[in-house]
Parts: sequence; structure tokens; C-alpha cells
Amino acid sequence: LIVTPPLATATSGEGYATLGELTDGREIVQEFTVDDEGLRGVDVLTATYARANAGTLTLTLSDAVNETVAATRVLPAAEVPDNGWLRLECEPQPRASGRWRLTIAAQGARPGQGVTLWTTAGPAADSGSLTVDGAPDPRSIWYRAFATSPERVPGATLLWSGDLNLYRNPAAMPRAWFVSSVE
Repeated sequence: LIVTPPLATATSGEGYATLGELTDGREIVQEFTVDDEGLRGVDVLTATYARANAGTLTLTLSDAVNETVAATRVLPAAEVPDNGWLRLECEPQPRASGRWRLTIAAQGARPGQGVTLWTTAGPAADSGSLTVDGAPDPRSIWYRAFATSPERVPGATLLWSGDLNLYRNPAAMPRAWFVSSVE
């Protein structure tokens, strides 16, 4: 078996800072580019201030060029993990390079009740772009986008795709075997 990380792309930057509470009406838009390995989901790094928060978050993943929506998830802010990854999964997308947009909209949280997202401390080093409430921001939220990558290992068969991709390598020799002859 062969195990590979399924990352298509991830934040490239230094340090951590919080974006501020996601209170009612706030909208965060992170754009990123994915190579030709397909896309099947994205995670964002969240913080909840170690409290149960109010309101809901709506996460939408869409193709930034033709505006088609790949997935939407609406969840209560109380279910957002503290200092953990919040996942939005979608049906595996076609294997083509492209620009993707993750939109996070907050509803119903007042100050002191909203979750936040972790961002880079300074300008992002990747080719993505972040918009916070309609204004460009030089930072990036901490995200990781997952590839389907069925052909990442030529000749191998994809057995499972999750936090890791697992492939069967038909050309691999067994751990032990008997030789058929000796010269």
C-alpha cells in the first residue's frame, strides 16, 4: 500500500492572528488556486474563545470563475471546534486547474458570541486573496484544500480517500517470498 497526503493546496504564510468575531452580517471570502488534482473539500482553522457561541455560519465553496457552487454547509456556531479544523466537503470536482472561492457568512451572533478564524499574522505568501466584509486583506485565513488525486500514484488503485489517500500498488513485492530458482 502507498499512503499520500491529499492536500491540493494550503495556506502559505507565517504566524497566527485572529480575524475577530464573526458577528451577524460579517462575510469572509478566501480565494485559492488548485492544480489539476481535483478538489473534494476544504478545512478552515477556527477558534471559539472556549465558549458556546450563538448564531450560525454558512460555508459555501464555489468555482471562482463560473460561479458554480460545489458545496454549502450551514451549522450552529455552538458546533464549531475550538482551535480546530472546520470541514466543508463536496462531491469530487473535475481534475482541472482552477480558482476556488470559500465564503463564510455569519448570522445571528452579537459581540461576545461569535467564533473567529485564524489568519496569517502578516501578508500571505501564496497566490490566494482574502476579503473581509468587502475589503481586501493582505493576510490569508488558515485553510487546507483536499485533492481527490485518483492518479497521483501511476499504476496504483485508489482504495480510500480521506484525511490520507490510500493506494494499492500491484507491482509491490510481498514482504517475504520464495524464489523459483537459483543460478
